[in-house]
Amino acid sequence: MINKRYHTGIFLFLAFSFTHCQFVNKPQKQVEGIVIPDELFEFTKENNYYLVKYIEGILAEKPGALKNLVQFDCGGASFCYDLGGVILQTLDKIGEAKMIELSAKLNKKTKEKLELLLLFGLEYSDINSKKRKAPGKPNLALEFPKLHKSLKQ
Repeated sequence: MINKRYHTGIFLFLAFSFTHCQFVNKPQKQVEGIVIPDELFEFTKENNYYLVKYIEGILAEKPGALKNLVQFDCGGASFCYDLGGVILQTLDKIGEAKMIELSAKLNKKTKEKLELLLLFGLEYSDINSKKRKAPGKPNLALEFPKLHKSLKQ
């Protein structure tokens, strides 16, 4: 009887400890108000540290952070739409002028990828769609004309 209670007690203790650790150590899915979709966060588990650091870097206006985030391996398909949404949120947060500054030193290929990711974000992952001039219609030239022009240079 004592042996059964002992094992039950140990089992319950371990189950509680494991569950507690899962909630306490749950990964961060927001960075200063930038929402990282669950799918992207779960897909990139081993790279979440870098994903978060790149977002923080953009918000802190560190020059290399935007390049790193644009070149981040999103795995293709819907994960890239989610990454586009994350980049779009950072653009909304820091503003068009700061994004132009950060993107000024990007090479042509990286600028093209940034533009594509922003279009993905506008079409599929735009949590701020109510603020847009043409919600649901991905038009970077309409939403961010100065940035669009600078990415084309």
